This record gives sequence, structure tokens and C-alpha cells, in this order.
Amino acid sequence: MVGRTLLIRTFPTLLLTLLVIWLLATLGGCEEQAPQAHKITVADALGGSVAEGFARADRVIDFHFPADHGPHPDYRNEWWYVTGNLADQQGRRYGYQVTFFRIALLPPGQRRDTDSNWNPRHLWMAHVALTDAAGQRHYQQEKFSRGNPGMAGASAQPFRVWLDHWQLQSVGGNFPWQLDVAGDDFSLSLQLTELKPLVLQGNRGLSQKSQTPGNASYYYSYSRLATRGQLQLADGQHQVSGLSWFDREWSSSALDKEQQGWDWFSLQFEDGSELMYYQLRDRQGQTHASSQGSFVNASGATEAISAAQIHLQPQRYWQDGRGSRYPIEWRLQYQDQQWLIRPLLDNQLMRTSVTYWEGAVEVVDLDSQRLLGRGYLEMTGY
Repeated sequence: MVGRTLLIRTFPTLLLTLLVIWLLATLGGCEEQAPQAHKITVADALGGSVAEGFARADRVIDFHFPADHGPHPDYRNEWWYVTGNLADQQGRRYGYQVTFFRIALLPPGQRRDTDSNWNPRHLWMAHVALTDAAGQRHYQQEKFSRGNPGMAGASAQPFRVWLDHWQLQSVGGNFPWQLDVAGDDFSLSLQLTELKPLVLQGNRGLSQKSQTPGNASYYYSYSRLATRGQLQLADGQHQVSGLSWFDREWSSSALDKEQQGWDWFSLQFEDGSELMYYQLRDRQGQTHASSQGSFVNASGATEAISAAQIHLQPQRYWQDGRGSRYPIEWRLQYQDQQWLIRPLLDNQLMRTSVTYWEGAVEVVDLDSQRLLGRGYLEMTGY
């Protein structure tokens, strides 16, 4: 998935520094499932304690495309993150998430005793999930891989990011992009087409997460991607279409020691506009002043959103088996508009190496309950 920003989306989505230590000792093949005993927190993964020697997101830069779709190995971690809401020809609703992560094991220029294809400088992780509203199911899967030889990686020209047979790639230039993932319980083959120009989040793409210099990411989004293709489930193949959202971030640290997690919203409205907002939370559960977002109107014009412009209030909670309570339903007020954000399914928990709630949501009018849009919500640090 402050991914997905909400980044940390970003953040996305989903920076697994402690997990990397374990992987170095145990990763024996292309695909591994991390044992539950090795769970870590988002604050562990995105803190600045192991960022020494890596480049930092500490200034505004010029972005270059398609080059910046590709990897940035001087930074400790980065991710490519796609979420979407789809429907089949019978009107059955689905949400999906696909995220690729690159995690550096060593800073640039630092050598180990033996560098080889089987002792690489980077590890890769991918998360995929599908929410089936009618079937009341949330499917998910996680994969790990070395970066070599050819088992996982990313390139800019042509654009491609992959782990094993899961991949996102351009088709004959920039767009359309083709997304293909085949999990244990479902598979997706989707084509994504740009409907609006990309959005540079934060300050011209520098998304600051705290006042500490370098605790930030470079972050951009495609806020509206027309999507169509095939979904395969146990009951057969479904032709699906809808809208997707793409988040892209790279950084070496993001969260300060007093920050615990975030709530990230990416909302696509039926009037053609979009809203992204991530609420950073401190360890007392209060909104951090660095929380921010953006609003994109129907014609593509973008305006920044500060923490003072958004009012969020939880309306309903869901509790997982560990006793963690997630606010899965929210009231969101922006300017003179108020919306209710409600989940397509209560249990959309990602039980991966870092546990987080990530799921499809509906946006409805607070008074009439009329459907106004759809989107995704990511919550970490609970």
C-alpha cells in the first residue's frame, strides 16, 4: 500500500528491514511464506535507524519518465502499488490489490565478501489480494524472491516490474499496462489505461512524513486508470471492468520514532474526481501534523490537502483474532462535503509479514446513503 500517499501506500500498501535480516538467513528458493513468529511493525520497517549510507528523500527533484517508473537502487526501499474496484457482467463486485516491493540489503557502494547472483544486494516481496463481495471472501498471498538471477526485478524501458510470474508491464510504449498475477485461489489478467496525467504528491513529488529531513518519499500516482480483463475463480472465468489506482514511491526512511502508523484513503468519485489522503498517527493515536493528501478534479487539476482541511471520525470497528481493532468505517469531511466510507467486506486483513488492513470501500452520501464513488483504504499500526 504512507502508500498506498496515503502513501505510505502507499508506505501503499506493503519496508521490511527486520524481515530482511531473517530472509538473509532462511530464504532458500524463489517463493517463501514468512512465519507468523517473525511479524514486525510498520514503524520498525519504515524508521530511519538503518538508513545510513542510502540516498534520502530530502529535497525536491525533477522527475523523468519513463525512467522513474523503473528502479531506484540508491534508496533503501520502493514499491509499485495497484488497487482497483471491478465488476463482472452480472454486476458482481470485486476489489483487488497488487504490490511489488524492493528492499535493499546493503547501501550503494558497500561490498560484502561474496557478491553473486545467489547472494544479491536486493530482495523482492509481492502482495496480492482479492475481495469477492458476493462470496464474502478475501483472498491473499505473499511471495519473496532474490533479485537474481532474473527471478524478480524492475526495468524502465520497457517498463516492467515482476516477481516470478507476477508482473506489471507496459505494452508497446507507455500505456496500456498489462497486469498478470496467478495466485493459489484466483488469477487476474488486466489491462490498465491512463485516463488522467500522473499526480506528483506532496511538494512536487516530495512527500514529507515528519519534520525530520529525509523522513519522506518520492511519490506519484495515476489516480484514474480504466481497467478491463479476466478474473479466474474456482467457479470459472469472469470478464471484469472498472477503475484502478497506481501509487509509486521510493525512500530510505519515512516514520519518526513517535509515529506509529497511518490511515490511507484513495477515493474515485462518479463525477470524475479523486481524493487521496493519508492520516499519520502518533503513538497516542492522534493525527500527526504531516498528514496530507490531494484532490484531483474531473479535468485533472490538482490541489494539495493539509491535515487542517480534513476531518476524519471513525464510525465502526472490526476486531481481528489478535484483539486489534480497525476503524473500517469512517466519516470524512473535506471543505463543505461529508462522506461515509464503508468497506465492501469487514475482514480485509492482510495477514502477511507486516499485518495491515487493506480493502475495497464504497463512498456514500452521509444523509441519503447514495453511492458516490469507490476506492481503497489501508490502515497500519493498530
